[in-house]
Amino acid sequence: MQYPDPSPEQIERLYTTFTCLGPVPRTCLEIIPTKNNTSYHDKLVKYLREVDQACRSFIRSSPCPAIDDLLDEDSGHQIAIMEPESKGSAFHTRIITRWIAHKIAEKGEKRQQLNGYLLYKSLCIQPLLRTAAGWFFERYAHDWLRRGGKFQAQKLLQNQDIPAGDIILTFQAVASHEDRINYFTTTGNLSEQVTITGGAAISSRVVGRYYLPYSPTQESFDGLLFRDVNTLILFQFTIAARHEVKAHGIKDLLGALPNTIRTILLVFVIPEHRNGNYVRPRAVPAPRAVGRRADNLSIMQYKLVFRDRDMESVAVNTRITTAQEVGTGSSHGLGEGDDDSQQTEHTGPEDDSDNEALGPSGRDNVSGGGGPSSAGDPSGGGSLSSKGDPGSRGGPSGWRY
Repeated sequence: MQYPDPSPEQIERLYTTFTCLGPVPRTCLEIIPTKNNTSYHDKLVKYLREVDQACRSFIRSSPCPAIDDLLDEDSGHQIAIMEPESKGSAFHTRIITRWIAHKIAEKGEKRQQLNGYLLYKSLCIQPLLRTAAGWFFERYAHDWLRRGGKFQAQKLLQNQDIPAGDIILTFQAVASHEDRINYFTTTGNLSEQVTITGGAAISSRVVGRYYLPYSPTQESFDGLLFRDVNTLILFQFTIAARHEVKAHGIKDLLGALPNTIRTILLVFVIPEHRNGNYVRPRAVPAPRAVGRRADNLSIMQYKLVFRDRDMESVAVNTRITTAQEVGTGSSHGLGEGDDDSQQTEHTGPEDDSDNEALGPSGRDNVSGGGGPSSAGDPSGGGSLSSKGDPGSRGGPSGWRY
């Protein structure tokens, strides 16, 4: 019986499957058939989810998993292969392809990052170690704000008749470059960075940019941002139920900045479990205590809730996605239950899967090649080339490792 020659698209799909998922005839010819484009997509997505699960199981199997252990696993054949020695009397086990090896390495790295977050959670419930937990929280909060985006903080109100959270502060943070942190060493150094020539006013180009004090003695704030040229946001990171704001650091800051600053917004950045502790205003300095008249400066207080799922996403270096990005207008920083529409690419302690990125692309990526869509893949790696090189672009199926 004579079979028709395969089309270029079928050859491309077969070569991609062979190179990335392994030289196993059953996988390449039966499990992921190449004849029908729709069937190819469906079978490929199903198989990739099984590979994803096998990679996660391998990483979790022991602190130092061995490749030979995969032979005892039901799903081991998807990520490992037995390769015969030259004389055929013995074999050795190896990871089946380079692409699979990169997936395992990626999940191992994510798992290690997650362990740091789990350590933070453990420190939080141990009273003698909460200071260390606070340092973890501060690091995560800095990274959160440096990533940028739209944030919403709730005003702390003295009036018992007005429910907490009814007044919302919305501000936009500009994402910082990955390898650049906007430090300032002194208040004078900050003034040089943020004012126009002559120092008479705040430059509009720095609005929304997040700045960090590079000083071990700065106790009045942990970071700052100009909401506009007349409004300064000072962030205080705390995991404590109560937090005092010291006046001297704010006074020094205002003394170095132009007198055009008319409003200071003190924003307490707190973990989710402290949401109920920050309802009414804290004891904070009055305008006179920071060197300004009451009619010349307004000081207001807010809380910005750093939710557990957002913190976890920052810890494992995945992208936080709010529903705002899909058109519902949600933002970071509202407390649990205040905004049910907010979503995060969540990586739970027992589920570090990125299966949501494995759906079919809905179109042929290259010459009808199909394959899972690279759009939205949180791994951020380069596309696989037709030779299985994860550092190359333009692979036949648009895969990303």
